[in-house]
Amino acid sequence: MANGFLVDMDVLQQVTREMDESIHKFAEYMKTAYDSMQVLNTKWKGPANETFRLNFTMDYIMTEFDIHRMRAMINKIETARGRYRASEDEVLAEVNHIQI
Repeated sequence: MANGFLVDMDVLQQVTREMDESIHKFAEYMKTAYDSMQVLNTKWKGPANETFRLNFTMDYIMTEFDIHRMRAMINKIETARGRYRASEDEVLAEVNHIQI
């Protein structure tokens, strides 16, 4: 039974890259929805528009916040990956210095 775990830095980098690409695409879709909402707003007046626009705006702001948090999470993963790689390199260098 092993007393540890394996961390594959290449897989971790690939996952964060894919996450970043997905977030970027989603942010573009959100911008398109926002632009469409602006166009709709010029064509539709009244209390229903105001309610819809307010709800859309609140959802848009929350989505932007979520995107920001996901990007921060990716940055933390990338920072941890870099630290792990540096630590791994230090251990390897020390092991290579051992004279047998």
